Amino acid sequence: MRKITSTNEINDLSDTYYKVFNNTNPFDKIFCEQIEYKTLLFNTMGFHLTEKQFTVLKCVLRAFNCEKMYISVTECFDFPNKKRSFDKSCNNGMRITGDNNLLYKSEHWLVDIDIIYKDYLNLPIVLENAIYSTKGR
Repeated sequence: MRKITSTNEINDLSDTYYKVFNNTNPFDKIFCEQIEYKTLLFNTMGFHLTEKQFTVLKCVLRAFNCEKMYISVTECFDFPNKKRSFDKSCNNGMRITGDNNLLYKSEHWLVDIDIIYKDYLNLPIVLENAIYSTKGR
């Protein structure tokens, strides 16, 4: 498991993300049209999947011959979108606005498909997130 921090890697990750998802809004039409089979797994233990959900997800990714997956925190102010690449200058941690609203930075990890559940739970995921194939499928 490795945290992704370089601008180039995050821009590449963003390209992969937008092959699967339309945007970062979980209440909107989330999947791209070209994704033929879609399954949503909703986290029910805070922002992590249950062990059973996580095991099923890994089985699905293995069926697509994926050896790694991305985990991206999507509920943040700096997640790259289709029109704007990731900007390193805005990735400096939490920011506090004038009215004390916290804005969080995006975080991304490249995770081996064989990660054990305990290690997944240790990821500091405290906001909405997406787990998806590195192949954009």
